[in-house]
Amino acid sequence: MSEIIIPQKSSAYIKILLMSGIPFLYLLFILYKYFMKIEDYNFYLMIFCCLALIICLAFIINAILQLRIRKPAIIINDKGLEDNVSIAKAGFIDWKNITGCFVAKMSGVDQLFIMVKDHSEIMAKQAK
Repeated sequence: MSEIIIPQKSSAYIKILLMSGIPFLYLLFILYKYFMKIEDYNFYLMIFCCLALIICLAFIINAILQLRIRKPAIIINDKGLEDNVSIAKAGFIDWKNITGCFVAKMSGVDQLFIMVKDHSEIMAKQAK
């Protein structure tokens, strides 16, 4: 069996970057205007904007880091399957551990689902 390499699609991370960047800039603008005229102190508005800024910043940093990674999304070869994009951060999965797989649509996007015998082995990799 020859090696099959499935590349990452960076378009999803670019969308996340744009969708997080625009609210981030708007929230910065709100906080800037608020602190320029601090006549009536609205504690809840300030806390909400700061928390929303932190969340947007986390999304922006994650998207930038993911865009910098140039590893293929999935590599399939004789030894097994190497996953570089899933939330589980599974890494290499030996064919002996794979019981099945299927493709399903989620939110209009085809997703590959892999069923394994020992989930604890995958979770141990994630903890590292």
